[in-house]
Amino acid sequence: MIHPYLYAGLPKAKMTYSEAYNYEKQRISEIFGISDFVTNKTRKRNYVWLRNILFYTLNKKHDISCTMIEELTSYDRTTALHSVNLTDTLIKIKDKEFIQYYDKYKEEIKKREKEYEQI
Repeated sequence: MIHPYLYAGLPKAKMTYSEAYNYEKQRISEIFGISDFVTNKTRKRNYVWLRNILFYTLNKKHDISCTMIEELTSYDRTTALHSVNLTDTLIKIKDKEFIQYYDKYKEEIKKREKEYEQI
């Protein structure tokens, strides 16, 4: 018999900062088909939005500070902070162009989680 306190609240395995970074980066690369969106310093809108989504996800979902994002990437912590705040604002105001990227990301994540649950 399994003790009820051991079974009831099993937490999900917590990833390290670098594991979370690589995991989210890989997911975004697979969804959008752009693998160098972090290393490429271009200011093309789709690259910038993918970086914003990555930084936002790391900060909000994985509780990774902007200082730690600076250590994981080649971007300054203030750049990461700006990305997180901008993404939050764009989501709140439902910017037409950005929300297409963010919705596609969220839909793919939900679809993959459902597929994972069925296994």
